[in-house]
Amino acid sequence: MLFALTALFSGAAYSQGVAQTPATNPPLSKCPFGGFASPRLFYPSPGATKVATNLGEIIVAGIPQGTFALVAPNSSPLPIAPIESVPSPAPTTLPTDDPSFYHAIPIPTLSPGITYGVVFSANAGGPCPPLQASGIIGSFGT
Repeated sequence: MLFALTALFSGAAYSQGVAQTPATNPPLSKCPFGGFASPRLFYPSPGATKVATNLGEIIVAGIPQGTFALVAPNSSPLPIAPIESVPSPAPTTLPTDDPSFYHAIPIPTLSPGITYGVVFSANAGGPCPPLQASGIIGSFGT
């Protein structure tokens, strides 16, 4: 009897907690399975130091489905955009023959002696969760 009551109350609580409307919360089976690897900082090399303050752009590798920002210690993130094609000649040798795998993002003049993190914020695909992970994709110092 105790088992039947426990199952009854658990089922009622479960059904109340997961009520979904198709318009706002599609079943997970309708969302894409898996995802893409998050982009990564390619240039300047992650961990690089003494990077020129007038670098002008960073290069990221991968499929960037989101936005980027630079963040310095004790500062608010500074959005950077737009995502552009890598200029020719590229500022460094790209290790793949597919230039569409790389993207340049203009950046402002930087302050000397600062370590900057490059933050990626993934876009959600509508009501589905993002296909990439957000977070710091690399850092460099000036």
